[in-house]
Amino acid sequence: MKLARFCAGLLIAFVSPSLFAADPDPNPNPNPNPDPQVIEIRLGSYYIKPEKVTVKVGQPVTLKIINEATMVPHDLIIAAPEVGIDVRVDVPAGKTGGANFTPGKVGVYEMFCDKKLLFMASHKEKGMKGVLEVIE
Repeated sequence: MKLARFCAGLLIAFVSPSLFAADPDPNPNPNPNPDPQVIEIRLGSYYIKPEKVTVKVGQPVTLKIINEATMVPHDLIIAAPEVGIDVRVDVPAGKTGGANFTPGKVGVYEMFCDKKLLFMASHKEKGMKGVLEVIE
């Protein structure tokens, strides 16, 4: 009888702490601050290269925006503030700009240049546009 009580006591001593231990996270994130996705975008005479950029939802993005034009200023606009993407960067001719954001929702978002000379079509209307695709 004493042996049975002793064994029961040992069992309770070793098992009961595990009953009160916290459950492991069912969705552990080994890297809570992932490195940013660095994307280079080139602007020029009515083009944005690449025309399609793909990034991951929830992961920070750093855009390096290069204006390859020698005389014409451009800008890059990606307007989706409701999902954490609100980019408007003016880049003078021959210069470089940048932007940072973290996309909060999967989807496809338009990027374009809205510069325009008086009485002429806008750069976007002349084909200076592309898409930002946010994936899982």
